[in-house]
Amino acid sequence: IITDNSDMLLRLINDILDISRLESGKSQFVYETVDIVPYCKGVINTIAQTAEKGVELRLKCEESKVVVKTDITRLQQVLINLLNNAVKYTHEGYIELWIEKNVKNNELRIIVSDTGVGIPKNKQNIIFERFEKVNEYVQGTGLGLSICQMTLNKMGGKIRVDNDYIQGARFICTIPLTK
Repeated sequence: IITDNSDMLLRLINDILDISRLESGKSQFVYETVDIVPYCKGVINTIAQTAEKGVELRLKCEESKVVVKTDITRLQQVLINLLNNAVKYTHEGYIELWIEKNVKNNELRIIVSDTGVGIPKNKQNIIFERFEKVNEYVQGTGLGLSICQMTLNKMGGKIRVDNDYIQGARFICTIPLTK
């Protein structure tokens, strides 16, 4: 119990520090040209350890290599936050990370879908606000989506909830292929 509570407290402190650094402009972004596919596979494998038995985590990518110029550490943080949320609210079915490169629009699209409980319509407009949670009784600080939004904005990207998706929750992120 002490270890679990210490971990929760550490996550809360780190989330608050992340938001403070992002807001103050003191966050350092280091852009490099990388193939993000191995990083996405690594995140999926890590998160799969925490998913409930029977929940399938999968990566959908039409290309074997997806090369972008990005801050891979920050991008991984966004993916981890989105996939962790999906794991919390998905008790059966699947969680999917879909990567789609659009060279014409100089854009990388990242979609995280799940077959979990979904996000109520009345929460979809406020889900990116700080300390906002879909379910107050589920572990978490309510800062993860705010951090994702702020990070993606700093990277020149966006995040939104797919309001039309009804099988669970779906988040659509975009970032430039080149910075």
